[in-house]
Amino acid sequence: MLKDIANETEQKLDDIMHSSLSVESINFKCNGCGACCKNRGDIFLSPLDIYYICRYLNISLNTFIDTYVVKDSILLYIKDKGDPEKTCAFYGTQIGCMIHPVKPKTCYMFPFLELDDNKFRVQLIPCVLENNPFISKKTIKEILINNSCRYEPEKEILNKYLLLFNEFFEKIYEYFQKGIDTKPAENFFFDTFFSNIDLKLDENKFLEWFQEQIVVAEDALIMM
Repeated sequence: MLKDIANETEQKLDDIMHSSLSVESINFKCNGCGACCKNRGDIFLSPLDIYYICRYLNISLNTFIDTYVVKDSILLYIKDKGDPEKTCAFYGTQIGCMIHPVKPKTCYMFPFLELDDNKFRVQLIPCVLENNPFISKKTIKEILINNSCRYEPEKEILNKYLLLFNEFFEKIYEYFQKGIDTKPAENFFFDTFFSNIDLKLDENKFLEWFQEQIVVAEDALIMM
């Protein structure tokens, strides 16, 4: 299973890189068609995403995870509706995205892939290729800041988390290849970053907690 996940993730990234264009600015504006909320299956969730979504919906952590989340090793995704189009559980034809103000990074980055500061790749998909050329050109960073007020404030800490996530995933995959039980490492990661999310914390306190958990996990990874 872990090997399949790793291969699938690598293939998706390879597909994106070979069907995208490296640019800094573009005359792009979302047309609200909802196509990006279908046939995804890759709406990856970080602790930040879960914290903001649960508070926005005013639901408990357990309710959110039990109702809306697919867990596979240390990967957490938003469930789809089980329809042929694999529509995101939070998307409705009439209302659009139910969690639009707090949508996950995977969503507010779409259809862009950030390589480095001011360097991006744009997925060459219909809503990009067919966008109105009369729309004023903007830098991709401007578009992302407009997409979500979280883009800049959470970028540094989220990048640290994603780097750590990748290192943990590699370690778990290494254990898997050696026939070592991966569950203890998977459970440690989940408990460190998800089980103990305190929804009562304000945003600043939550970010402090998140940073502390990253340090805890970094220390543990050294000992693994």
